[in-house]
Amino acid sequence: MFSLTRQEQAVVIFLIGAIILGGGALYYRRAIQPRVELEVVEARIKAEESQPVTVDIAGAVWRPGVYTFKAGARVKDVVDKASPRSDANLELLNLASTLRDGQKIVVPTKISEGDLKKSASSEVRLPTVSARINLNIATKADLETLPGIGPVRAQAIIEYRAQHGGFKNIKEIKNVEGIGEITFKKVEDIITVY
Repeated sequence: MFSLTRQEQAVVIFLIGAIILGGGALYYRRAIQPRVELEVVEARIKAEESQPVTVDIAGAVWRPGVYTFKAGARVKDVVDKASPRSDANLELLNLASTLRDGQKIVVPTKISEGDLKKSASSEVRLPTVSARINLNIATKADLETLPGIGPVRAQAIIEYRAQHGGFKNIKEIKNVEGIGEITFKKVEDIITVY
């Protein structure tokens, strides 16, 4: 058959080795590596999901404070633990949402009859919802129901709230770009923070 010199044999062995190594590297990159990365990601997700979540609850509850729950707990769990007061307006909360670590939950109060009479007699009309709009938990759609607040200003309010950790009082809304004294006067009786 063929008779190869030592040099030719070395070249053939080198080529066969290179083909085997190249094929192994390609197999690892296409088959093994994605599986390993997927397992690492799944392990990280499981670890995060098993971490307890700590949340702060305030507002219309008897026992406000910081509580820790197992991962996957719901807003209803923390509200029940903090014992809602009789004037708590739980309809404004999404009790089924999953808790996030570091979340602040503020349980709003129901609007009283006196507040309704006062706002009905004032020149500012209330939005279609039956309670004051809490600047710290209102959605963009909620904010757009306020007089003088359109989509751009509603988004600016949400961004300000996120950057400053929420509103401390209703006058702080005047710090939001595009909202001055005139707009504040239109909304001051129908907004709240807690």
